[in-house]
Amino acid sequence: MSNVLPLVRLVSFGEPFSHFSSFLVPIHKISLAGVVIVFSIIVLGLCAHITNLTTSSFIPFYFTFAAMGIATVILTWAGLGTLLIVDRLRKGAITSWIVTELSVMAFLWIFWLTTGALVSEENAFRFSPGCSNTRGTVCGEFAATVAFSWLNWLIIFGYGGTLLVFSIIAATRGNSVWFKSVSEADFFAPAAQKAAPPTVYQPQPVQPQMQQPMQGQYPPAGYQQPQQPIFVPSPAPQSPQV
Repeated sequence: MSNVLPLVRLVSFGEPFSHFSSFLVPIHKISLAGVVIVFSIIVLGLCAHITNLTTSSFIPFYFTFAAMGIATVILTWAGLGTLLIVDRLRKGAITSWIVTELSVMAFLWIFWLTTGALVSEENAFRFSPGCSNTRGTVCGEFAATVAFSWLNWLIIFGYGGTLLVFSIIAATRGNSVWFKSVSEADFFAPAAQKAAPPTVYQPQPVQPQMQQPMQGQYPPAGYQQPQQPIFVPSPAPQSPQV
């Protein structure tokens, strides 16, 4: 019980838990990548042996899942190896960004899903009743390829999904971690408080007052305006007729 209390205290408080998660996620990344690489070696050996048996038979052929498994293993080594080695040698590289890591995990997730689906279909078609004594070795190799392919898919899916959820939580708190490495990201840091912008005094322009024109004075009530005399022109004099 005493060993559980420190962990409960870490989860209960925001800041200690953020440091705890920042320390724990990189460790999980390295350990899970190591497990995936080990399982990939097993899948590579099984697919290579099955391909060797089929191509050495009387009618040479190869299984699609075996070729897909070999290609998936090579891509897994290239992707995870690049992420781990570059992150160790150079901090802040583009291959160390979380957005790059999520893209690689999604790419590998699709390939391992395809490999697991192909080998499961072939195994169900050829060994559906169960492994017989005559074909026990080949049947066991098929079953082992199915198991380790789905285990790699599950590990990549779990790590990639967890990393995506943690990154979204950090983004909702205002801490963008997409372009940071897993070792530098603080997923559960407190929300960043934005400082209020300084108040800038802007004087208001003074509008000039327009002078209203003076209204004319009206005459008092009962005042009659004097009438102007009307001039009528007199007719012109007519000359006498002779």
